[in-house]
Amino acid sequence: MGIASADIVETNILKLKSINACESCNLQGANLRKANLEDAKLMKADLSGANLDYADLSGANLRRVDLSGANFIYTNLEDANLEDADLSGANFEDANLSGANLSGADLTGANLNRSLLIDANFSGANLKDVDFSGVTFGDTIMPWGIEG
Repeated sequence: MGIASADIVETNILKLKSINACESCNLQGANLRKANLEDAKLMKADLSGANLDYADLSGANLRRVDLSGANFIYTNLEDANLEDADLSGANFEDANLSGANLSGADLTGANLNRSLLIDANFSGANLKDVDFSGVTFGDTIMPWGIEG
């Protein structure tokens, strides 16, 4: 008799909260609302469909993480590394992505409405159908050049 997927996710949430790292973990659909994950190491983890609203992920390493369909409303992702991450369909409404590295990330259909993108790096990112309504850019590096 195997361990249920929900049990694995709950165990991985406890691991993440105790050591601030969970590389290659299954955190699919996890509720991490208001979590303090500053400088967390989550490379290659599956956080698809996760709730990260109001969380602090500043300085977190989210390289090659599956965050498709995740929610980041009012989330702090300042200086986070989201290089090559799957952010398709993610909701970043009112999020702070200042200084974030999103190079090579897939943001197809993502909502960045009213987000802060000052000094963010989107070089090589897939920005098909992204909602940039009300975004504050600053010196953001976009695939087509610097927005400012």
